[in-house]
Amino acid sequence: MKTSLRLLLLLLLCLPAIPASAQITCSPSGNLWVYTNYDGGILNINVDVNIPNIKIGICTYEPVTINISGAFAANVTEVRYAGYVSTNHNHCGNSPATTTITGVPANITSVNFLPGATLSNPNGYSSIVCAYTCVTTSNQGGCNTADQIKDYFQTSMNAVLTSYWTDYNCFPSAPFTLSSGGNCCNSVQPCTITADAGSPLTICPNGSVTLTGSGTGPISSYSWSPSTGLSNPNIASPTASPTQTTTYTLTASDGALCADTDTVTVTVANPQASISPLPSVCAGAQALALTGGSPAGGTWSGPGVSNGMFDPILAGPGTHSLSYTVVDANNCSAVATASMQVFPSPLVTLQADGPFCLNDPALAMSTGTPAGGSYSGSGIVNGQFFPTVAGVGSHPVQYSFTDANGCTATASQVFVVNAIPTTPTVSLGGTDSLYASTPGDSFVWSLNGLPWLTNGPIVQAPQSGNYTVVVWSNGCPSAPSAAFPLELQSIEIGGLMLEVWPNPAANRLNLRAPGAQFSAFVFDMQGRMVLPATEIDSVFAQQHFVAGSYPHVRFDSVHQWAIKTALMYYPELDQAHIRFKVKKSRSPLSARPTILSVL
Repeated sequence: MKTSLRLLLLLLLCLPAIPASAQITCSPSGNLWVYTNYDGGILNINVDVNIPNIKIGICTYEPVTINISGAFAANVTEVRYAGYVSTNHNHCGNSPATTTITGVPANITSVNFLPGATLSNPNGYSSIVCAYTCVTTSNQGGCNTADQIKDYFQTSMNAVLTSYWTDYNCFPSAPFTLSSGGNCCNSVQPCTITADAGSPLTICPNGSVTLTGSGTGPISSYSWSPSTGLSNPNIASPTASPTQTTTYTLTASDGALCADTDTVTVTVANPQASISPLPSVCAGAQALALTGGSPAGGTWSGPGVSNGMFDPILAGPGTHSLSYTVVDANNCSAVATASMQVFPSPLVTLQADGPFCLNDPALAMSTGTPAGGSYSGSGIVNGQFFPTVAGVGSHPVQYSFTDANGCTATASQVFVVNAIPTTPTVSLGGTDSLYASTPGDSFVWSLNGLPWLTNGPIVQAPQSGNYTVVVWSNGCPSAPSAAFPLELQSIEIGGLMLEVWPNPAANRLNLRAPGAQFSAFVFDMQGRMVLPATEIDSVFAQQHFVAGSYPHVRFDSVHQWAIKTALMYYPELDQAHIRFKVKKSRSPLSARPTILSVL
């Protein structure tokens, strides 16, 4: 494709020519930089020379993308392209395949298609189309000679050439610096200044960092742009505090014609933290693991929080602000907050009932507050307490209530069930004393079916009749004992009214003469004394003799004698008589007694 085009251009050389100059030169006082080739491509130009009214000319056959930058780009007053502006050939792969100019205001740029040459040279074309050598004296194969290019740009831009660079192939990827000059002619003084803005940096939000600008060569000043967030834009190492990621450009200058630039990007990290909505809990709930923080690996903090667990008991009722903190790879942190609602536990009470007796009827539970809760525990069936189900002993009973927030509280009391005392039996003890066989706290005695006396387990019978007793223990009554019949017989002996019971006696005969003293003797049918009298107020330990012997007489402090007869043990003595010696006062036994016999 290039060969056919060149043949076409050679044919066009037959057109009338403009006289040519003999030699291309550059002026040290010039202000024009020219860049040419055939293939076009991407042309990056770094304006590092600090002179006013800089002008740049470019000539190519194929499309070229022109990018102007540098510390002194603002000094550029015109950028002019002249050439073929081909859209059918794009060996350098420009996208788009057109000629464009960026980096300077559009109003100082122009793209010119085959403008007429201002200098005639038989070795070059009559229109400005392309140039790829520094030669002025040999045929350029349809392109322009170097002197034609120089003259065109000097004339059309009203400038003086100070540098000319050319090549056939695509422009190199490295940017051209104006201070480096061209390869055809160069009157630009070499620039030995280099700028180094340092390595890329990262800061946390609201953070800052020191830029480490430096350079080599005869540097007289540094400047940074933009100045946003910089403590001082005119020193090599200012403190940067940008609020967003910013690329800073460092310009190192000698204060005259030479300068260099470099860039550094300060990235403002943007760590993110979030919390999913937290659940509401009850004050008495178990500690729960906190979840919903993103990204994973963060740390929870706040009231009641420890090791990633939230304890409602420690936090207490109320609304609590919890925080979730994450730290990214740059050691930058982000914090998210959310509220945790802790509902108070309902105030629940339970009054104790009882104590109960084992045979008490079921009790409908009603002492738990607030109403509407549920009862549980030993002996509780369908909201009733059954002592017979619970059994004897102490039984914890609970009342649980759940409020509108779903919070539950429980109150507890101990219900006591006492045993029922064993049904007692009544027996005759000592003289006229009645004994209850079952131990207890109190004893309710009845005579002939009517309440008579509340006393201890032993009572003295006042009269004949049927005696029963109910034993109470821990507030529980026994069943009434079987009736115990007691018959008191009165015998008058010598003016002394002597009470004898029971008669007949099963195993003990009781004698009582209130207010009197007496002695008793037991004689057999032959009149022989088989049991002698005892001294008044003497008390003999009861003993049992071998066959043929007889029990002793006992005397107590209320002058009541109990003779344990031999009738039960010695049937052969059933005809024995009992004789009494009665004394009206505590005189010696030698006082004359009245002798009586009682069959």
